[in-house]
Amino acid sequence: PVGALEIDRRGMIVGWNPAAERIFGWSIAEAKTHRFDFIVPEPIRPEIEAIVTHLLLRDGGFRNTNQNLTKDGRIIDCEWFNTPLVAPDGTTFGLACLVLDVTERNRLDAELRRLNEQLEAMVRERTAALQM
Repeated sequence: PVGALEIDRRGMIVGWNPAAERIFGWSIAEAKTHRFDFIVPEPIRPEIEAIVTHLLLRDGGFRNTNQNLTKDGRIIDCEWFNTPLVAPDGTTFGLACLVLDVTERNRLDAELRRLNEQLEAMVRERTAALQM
């Protein structure tokens, strides 16, 4: 269920597993012709570009959640786990990224919050009615 991507220093996709195909809708061959940002909505591209630049400049990983684009134009919520790929000589040659589509989880969380708020309001109303 976990998508795996590998990105080179230029930001080009060099690895794309079958789960990434399923999540985003693009085949491995299609993905490898693009920079990573083809799956990033335009308004947040500068933010994601900054994360990638930061990862390429340091040792250590980064976790983030953001919206992404699918081949059919849908916007989905994704959770990303990213780490630099470091050669034995210490140079960073790319990034390894794992991705989960958390759209449904986020939708269910929002629905649960809505239902809890509704229940709390009902409890307040009934408590007030009983106090009269």
